[in-house]
Amino acid sequence: MAELICSLEARVLTIALNRGERHNALSPALLGAIRGALDEAAAREDVCVVVVRGAGMLPFSSGYDMGEIGAHFTPARGRALQQPIRAVATAMRALDKPVIGAAQGFVFGAALDIFAHCDLRVAAERTHFVLPPAKLGFSYPAEGLARMIELLGASRAMEMALTAEAADAAAMLEWGFLHRVWRAEDFEHDLQRFAATLAARAPLSLAALKRTINALSRELSESVVEDSYQDFARCMGSADAREGKAAAAEKRDPDFSGR
Repeated sequence: MAELICSLEARVLTIALNRGERHNALSPALLGAIRGALDEAAAREDVCVVVVRGAGMLPFSSGYDMGEIGAHFTPARGRALQQPIRAVATAMRALDKPVIGAAQGFVFGAALDIFAHCDLRVAAERTHFVLPPAKLGFSYPAEGLARMIELLGASRAMEMALTAEAADAAAMLEWGFLHRVWRAEDFEHDLQRFAATLAARAPLSLAALKRTINALSRELSESVVEDSYQDFARCMGSADAREGKAAAAEKRDPDFSGR
């Protein structure tokens, strides 16, 4: 079964993650397929809007596939691990068409990074959003955290990062991260209507407005990015990271040592 399902209807291209047995966990292969679908959308004149979502009733994603992470971390290894995520995020921002992130169920970790880079973000009620590195003994690179700060502000981003607690759709709407929250039973209808509204707008205007707003966003310095990958490697190679992964697999609370 295909891990990614793409369908075009009424000028709206839907990119649906379909890795149900892994709760749509993000593997390098799946991320590469998403990037390829975004590149195809950029080249097609019959596509005006892109929707990224879980297929059917599947959650958006449980985050980066833990089985793909491995060990023996260096900053270079951290960059390599992050490269497929950064490629998708960059492609979303560069695409001259609106990208709608549509979530049901939950959005975890690296998937929250990708979801945050969608231009417009909508969710069904009772969807939960989690930034879990502190619960796993991990860290996270600056590029993803910068986007969370841009959307939530430093205070809310700090809360999500340090507590690793779930924020529900109502809170994320109140905080300005989400643009719409719909009842679960209305989700499909309301998403279709929302995408159709965008598809009816002038394509050149959409492209120009998106490009200008993105150009006005804050840019990261390379020194901050490099420092974040040093921290990323240090955390990911720690005993706490090994304990965090083991605890997650065994469905128990971790016992961190600070080493």
